Amino acid sequence: MEVKIGIQNVGREIVLESAQDADAVAKLVADAIGQKNELRLTDDKGRVIIVPFPGSRGCGHLPGPHASRS
Repeated sequence: MEVKIGIQNVGREIVLESAQDADAVAKLVADAIGQKNELRLTDDKGRVIIVPFPGSRGCGHLPGPHASRS
């Protein structure tokens, strides 16, 4: 799944391909916001992306190139 993360005061989004599903990513985002902690996501190649709190302004997901389309 493709994940896009908007960062405050930064013109470009962070885009990564993740093996996690939308519910898992949404839980990570909610937990990071609730705990006022950084957001840590792992892409499909095992790289870790860290977004410091309160830097993230929103997170969205789109079907990636490997997603099944019906």
